[in-house]
Amino acid sequence: SSNYFKRGKPLQKVDYTPNGDKVYEELHTYSSILPEIKSNAVHQFGMMVCMPASGGQYGVNVYAKTAYQLITTPFLPYTVTRKFYSSDYSGSSVSQTTTFVYDQYRNIYTVTAADSRGREVVTTFRYPYHFANSANPLSPYTTLVNLNNIGAVIEKRTSVANQVVSGEIYSYKVLGVNKVYNDAVYRLDLKDPLNVNSIGQTSSNAAGDLLFDSRYKEVGNFNYDISGNTSSFAKVGNETSSYIWDYNLQMPTARIVNASNIYA
Repeated sequence: SSNYFKRGKPLQKVDYTPNGDKVYEELHTYSSILPEIKSNAVHQFGMMVCMPASGGQYGVNVYAKTAYQLITTPFLPYTVTRKFYSSDYSGSSVSQTTTFVYDQYRNIYTVTAADSRGREVVTTFRYPYHFANSANPLSPYTTLVNLNNIGAVIEKRTSVANQVVSGEIYSYKVLGVNKVYNDAVYRLDLKDPLNVNSIGQTSSNAAGDLLFDSRYKEVGNFNYDISGNTSSFAKVGNETSSYIWDYNLQMPTARIVNASNIYA
C-alpha cells in the first residue's frame, strides 16, 4: 500500500511528436520478492569537552546528527511494457512485455518476452549455488558462494517457443585461497533449434567440474598470474594473446601474440 519505494524508479516514459501524438511508451511495474527491512541509525554522534577556564568552569557539548530510520525495500522490476505507436498517429499501437523472475538472492532467474512473430522467448540464468557442493568446500562454485559471489552467471540459455536456440557456460577454477577465476567460455553449437528437453541439464561433480551437454563447445580460455591478472587468453580459431605485468603486477608492460604465458 506504500508508494515510497517508487521514488527514483521510472513508472512511465512517453515520446511525443511536436504535435503531441504518442510515438513510443514504456510502462514499468515492480514486485516485492522479500519483506522490507527496517533499522534505526544515527549518522553521527559526538562529544566535545572544553578545557577548564578560569575559576574551574568547563563546558560539555553532546550532540547527535541526523538520526533516521533505514528502510530497505526488495522491490525489483517485474514487467516492462513497450508500446510502439502507428505512424499514422491514429493511437493504435503494438505492445511487447518483458517479465522478470528472481531467485532468493535477487538475481534475475528468467526473462520472458515475445519476438516479432509472437513466440515466447525465455532466457534462463544459473548461478554458483546451482553447482555448489557442500561435500567439497574446495569446489570453485562452493568457494564462490562462500565468498558471497552469488551473482556470477555460470550458465545462460535461451529458448524460443520451447526450442533452445543458444546457450553459454562460464566455468571457474580455484587458483589459491579465496581466489576463483573464470577459466573458459563455452557456447552451444546448434545446427537447428532443439526441444528444451533434448539438451541435458548442466551439473557439477564432486570434484567441482561442470558436466554439460556435448554440444557446448569451448570458444575461449583464460590463464592468470599469482595476482589474478590475465596472463593469456586464447579464442578458439585465433592466435593466443599473452600479457606480462610489472610494477608490482599492477600494470601491463607487454603483449605477446601467438604464445602462452601460463603460471604453475
